Amino acid sequence: MTTLVNLIVMLGMLAVVPLGLGLLGGPGSAALARLWPLAALPGAVALWLPRGATATALASVYAAGTLALAALAPVRLARSRSFAPAELAALTALLAPSVAGLALVAERSGTRLFGFDLDILALTVPHFHFAGFTAALVAGLVCRTVRGRPALARAAALSVPVGTLLVLAGYFVDDWAELAGAVVLTAGMWLVGLLSWQDVSHRAPGRLTGGLLRCSAAVLVVTMLLALWWALGEATGLTHPTLTWMAATHGLGNGLGFALCALLAWRRLRPSGNWGAASRRRGTHLAGFSSVADALHQAPSSAPPSHAPQRRSFTHPPIAGGSQGAVPMTGGLRMTTFNYPEVGATREPDRLPEDYHHLRHRELIGHGRDALEAAGAAVTSWRMHRGTGATVEADAETAAPGVRLVVGLGLGRLRFRAPAEVVWTVAEPDRIGFAYGTLAGHPERGEESFIVTMDADKAVWFTVTAFSRPACWYTRLAGPVVPLLQRLYARQLGLVLRRTVSLPG
Repeated sequence: MTTLVNLIVMLGMLAVVPLGLGLLGGPGSAALARLWPLAALPGAVALWLPRGATATALASVYAAGTLALAALAPVRLARSRSFAPAELAALTALLAPSVAGLALVAERSGTRLFGFDLDILALTVPHFHFAGFTAALVAGLVCRTVRGRPALARAAALSVPVGTLLVLAGYFVDDWAELAGAVVLTAGMWLVGLLSWQDVSHRAPGRLTGGLLRCSAAVLVVTMLLALWWALGEATGLTHPTLTWMAATHGLGNGLGFALCALLAWRRLRPSGNWGAASRRRGTHLAGFSSVADALHQAPSSAPPSHAPQRRSFTHPPIAGGSQGAVPMTGGLRMTTFNYPEVGATREPDRLPEDYHHLRHRELIGHGRDALEAAGAAVTSWRMHRGTGATVEADAETAAPGVRLVVGLGLGRLRFRAPAEVVWTVAEPDRIGFAYGTLAGHPERGEESFIVTMDADKAVWFTVTAFSRPACWYTRLAGPVVPLLQRLYARQLGLVLRRTVSLPG
């Protein structure tokens, strides 16, 4: 899979982005297009080197180029002062490659950014070149150009950026949110394909240009159907393609069939005079623009600007936070005690102590014995917690009664340390996990268990059960926000386990 993904990413770096920059127009885009090879070539080389300092340095050069591209977005917005759907699509196209650039730096350095596995980070790179950059760019061009069905054109231009953002949010929330994003993105891309086929291609000059547009439209039917199938399978546990198979079909199809064909077609429409002349010969008139770049600067009269606020753009298990092995605990921590009296109460999840906030979270993470054992190993070896980006310092490599640990949550100076002790463990044929209780110095009082179980039908479930209440001033001040964050953290733990179970190898 690595070789194929690298080839697709190279296509995005060396061909797709330069072609797209020539279509975007706006301040700085022409100059950046001329300088783009200085960033793209080091990035392409970084793909084929082993992870390490050299690959990271080269990837950083490419990331700098994508950040320069993203910096054009606020300049463009300040000049246009428009949140029309086509303009939002153009802004998304400017911002999306920076997500790919940062993911590339993290993957090449071996850093599990935001807790996402390195394989997922590697797949994020092509995703934000094609779904993020190319799809948004083409959607904006279609919206500017189509005259007969402006409502559909605006819907296409808006749903592609929104769908991309929802998919990104799904990476951090759960697979159902990611599925919602896939549905919105697929609807937008199918609208782009429909309008490209029925409207733009029929008025394009020459058979080759029209054929390229129709090819890009037809490919979207298949590739986005595959994307829906994969997202549905991730959310429900139904049989769905593997990531390797998706790279070979969905990824390759979108890279060559959609992105390259669509951008080549729009570049052929770019020269002044060809478009308008061909349209007049057919008795129609497209947008009257002297070039496609102009189309991204002028909103069609039938498309009133939308003043909905712009949403930010980004889609993957564990950030390298904390030591990966056992860390001796300090003597000061060893002398601390539990800061709540009901030690061991999570053994009976249906009879949790009163006067606490209760959390019960259960989700399907896989099927079969292998899934159970893989998830159980991740839970009991702290890899699940570390996979969320938390740091874990423990005086043993695996959970056992009496083991002390400190979980670090947050970033930089906002990271707080939460000392705890393992209260009980379970290692049965169909049930694996442990519970820990809070120690003095923890911002909460209470206990939490993390259990992986397998049903008779081989379904593997992850369950978090907890009771807690504030133990310091800032958790008391946060009030109902703390339970919400606890539930989100439980979902993130489940996401780590689903990725652990589903990723090949």
